[in-house]
Amino acid sequence: MPKKGKGDDKKAAAEDVFDPVSVETKSAMTAILLLDSPEPEVQSKACEGIYKFAYKCEENRRFLLENGAIEGLMKLLTVEDKAIKRNALMALATMTHSPDVRRHLRTNRDDAVSALLKLLNPEEFVTTHEFAALALSNMAKEFASIPAIVENKGLELLLEVMQEDDPDVQKNAVECIALLMQDFEAKGSMKDSSGLETLLQLLESEYAIIQQLALQSLIRASQEVSNRGLLRELNALRVFVNILGKTELHDLHVLALHVISNCADEPENLQQLKENGGLPRLVAFIADRPAPPEEALPDAAGKGGKDAKGKGGGGAAAAKAKGSAKKKKGEDDSKDADVAPPQTQPDVKMHAARAIARAAKSNDGKRILHDCNAEALLVQLLTHEEDRVRVAAAQAIAVMGENFLCQEAVLAA
Repeated sequence: MPKKGKGDDKKAAAEDVFDPVSVETKSAMTAILLLDSPEPEVQSKACEGIYKFAYKCEENRRFLLENGAIEGLMKLLTVEDKAIKRNALMALATMTHSPDVRRHLRTNRDDAVSALLKLLNPEEFVTTHEFAALALSNMAKEFASIPAIVENKGLELLLEVMQEDDPDVQKNAVECIALLMQDFEAKGSMKDSSGLETLLQLLESEYAIIQQLALQSLIRASQEVSNRGLLRELNALRVFVNILGKTELHDLHVLALHVISNCADEPENLQQLKENGGLPRLVAFIADRPAPPEEALPDAAGKGGKDAKGKGGGGAAAAKAKGSAKKKKGEDDSKDADVAPPQTQPDVKMHAARAIARAAKSNDGKRILHDCNAEALLVQLLTHEEDRVRVAAAQAIAVMGENFLCQEAVLAA
């Protein structure tokens, strides 16, 4: 009988160890089952497979929903391993592109929103922030989910991650905020959370989609009285006017005019635009006339207003710098004055006329617009080739015409 030595002990110990087995699965159902594996590496790879599968089409996302993938992924959002959390979130966030998945989370998983918001923690990966914001943005597409996000301090958390440098995080966060601004309570929270300053900061982004979403957020936020007052304090109104003067930002012109139109409900805002030169520039842009140089305008910050740039919100100087950055290499700023102003798009003219009509509803608004010779602009627009522009101009003249001085100015034009 052979004697047992040290070598035999090692052999016996090795017999208790399960040899690694490489398994290649081609079934989404198998990947769903592997989410419950006790091995972190297996869980992580299963999440990756589900993410790629869900990304392909809506049918795949519905298949995952019907076969219980959400429950397994939701469990993994609470584990300590950050990589597993990230991969599980990538899969779940991609699934939320499906309305059916969003409905399931809203009606069957009361903890879904709070779980997603916890993943905006600064200690998580940037990619985790990106997909958490994406999932929340998708959830907010249904208005029924917005109150839950707002009540769980989602607006404040999104504003924090929106200040990160990663453009994907910024885009997803600001898209969610634009949707949250449909809620009255969320609009009121913007002033207290310094959200307006953060949105103004995004107007300096090099990505057009981020600029557009920031302006959409500001349009909805400026429907609230206190937010309009804060924009005035930040001297932000001139920033929106300066956007109209940059042809390379033509896709932002109508959005900027919507913000100006909302703010024009308060005569104080119009007065500030008149004093800081923003209103004359607005009239010049719409009339396709050379606008007064920005450098020659009086500084509203010196009149008690706060500079938006000082608050991180992109003041006039910052807006000018952004425009210069978009010039072609070797192009000189000094040439701007010699170039004839480009033709403003009909949509911009139409919305400008509507903004004037809205601002002219008050007597103070009529007076301020009259001082800036707005009547001449409106009369000029009556000869525009586009019917919609002529209609908007006529409606604005009708409102302005309630004032005798404005009537005389229209006849003189």
